[in-house]
Amino acid sequence: MRIALIVQKIVLFNMLFFACRPSLRNPNYKPQPSERMVQWFKSLNYSGFRGTTPYLLEYPWWYMNPNVERNPGLTYEAVELGRFLFYDKDLSADSTIACASCHKQQFGFADNVRFSPGVKGRLGKRNTMPLVNLVSDRRFFWDGRAASLEEQVLMPIEEFNEMDLPLDELIDRLQKHPIYPALFERAFNTRKITRELIASALAQFVKSIISYSAPDDYMRAVDANKLKLSQIPAEMRKYWPIYLKNVQIMNCGACHTMVAAAGQNMFEDAGLEENPEDVGYYVVTRKEEDKGKFKVPTIRNLEVTAPYMHDGRFATLREVIEHYRSKMIRKKNISPLYLDSQNRIKTTTLTEEQIAVMMEGFPMYTDKKLLSDPRYGNPF
Repeated sequence: MRIALIVQKIVLFNMLFFACRPSLRNPNYKPQPSERMVQWFKSLNYSGFRGTTPYLLEYPWWYMNPNVERNPGLTYEAVELGRFLFYDKDLSADSTIACASCHKQQFGFADNVRFSPGVKGRLGKRNTMPLVNLVSDRRFFWDGRAASLEEQVLMPIEEFNEMDLPLDELIDRLQKHPIYPALFERAFNTRKITRELIASALAQFVKSIISYSAPDDYMRAVDANKLKLSQIPAEMRKYWPIYLKNVQIMNCGACHTMVAAAGQNMFEDAGLEENPEDVGYYVVTRKEEDKGKFKVPTIRNLEVTAPYMHDGRFATLREVIEHYRSKMIRKKNISPLYLDSQNRIKTTTLTEEQIAVMMEGFPMYTDKKLLSDPRYGNPF
C-alpha cells in the first residue's frame, strides 16, 4: 500500500513538473532568413520546378574504395537544400543549435569536446561521431540504432539533450518560411514539406561529404601500385617511409580503414570497462555477445577530433595507445583482429619506439582540404 502511494506521488510530481516547465518553443515563431540566404536565392532566378541535376561525387580515379558510386542517387538541388538545413539553428527548439553546432567542419564534422552541448547547454552521454564518408554505410550512431542515414539525421532534432524540437513543429516552421518551400519544390517538386523530405535533404548533404585528400590516401594508392611516389604532391612524399613503418608495426586499418564504408560498419568491444547504462550494439541485436560493442569509427582526421572513444574518456591519442597496450580488458567476445597467432592481444607488445613512429604518423590521416572546403561550409 505504501509503495503504491509513493508511486502515485512520483507520478503526480512528474506531471506537475513537466506541465509547469516553461517551453523553449515560441508559438509566435516568425522565420527570419539571413541576407546571404536571400541573395543566394535571388541569384537562382527560381520560377518553378524544372527538374533536378544529378550530383556527382568528387574523388580521383585512384580512390581506394570501389563501393562508392559517382552518382549514388543525389541531386545538386537536394544537397544544397540539405546544406542550408544542416547549418540552420532554427532546427532547434530555441534556435541556438544546428546540426553543424556539434558536427563542425574544422573538426572533421565531429567536435573537440567530450560531450557536445545541446539547447540550454544540455549534454549528451556520447562523443560526437564524424560525418565523413558515410555514403555507403549501413548502420549509424555509436550503437548502430539507425539503419539508414535518413533515419539518423532526424533523431537529434527531436532528442531532448540535443535540439529538442518535435518534427511536426519543425515542419510548421519550414512551411512558414519565405524561402524553404520553394527550395523543397526545387529539390523534390513539391512545396509540401514532410519529415521524409527533410530527412532526404539532410542525408543527401551528409552523403556528399567525401574525404580523399589525406596523405594516407596517397600512400595507400602508391602501396597498391595505382600511383607512383613521384606522382603525389611533394609535401606528402615525406610520409612514405613513415607509412611503411606504421604498416609493419600495426595494421590499424584492418578495422579503422580510411576509405568510405568499409570498416565503418563494424561493431567491436575495445576492451573498455563496461557501463551497464550504455550497452552499445546490444540495443539493436539483443545478443549478449554484443554488449559493450560500439561502432568502429574512421581514424580520418583523428588529430582534430579529440577526445576519443564513444564516451570521450581519452583526452589524447597517447592515452588511447596506452589503453590498447596495457589496459585492455580481455573479454570473451574479443575480436580475432586484436589477437596474434598465439592468441595474445597484439598491442600489448608495442614498444616506446613503435609508439613514437605511430605518433609521428597520425598527421597522415588529416585531410586539410576537407576541413576548409567551401562546398561543405556554412551557407548563411
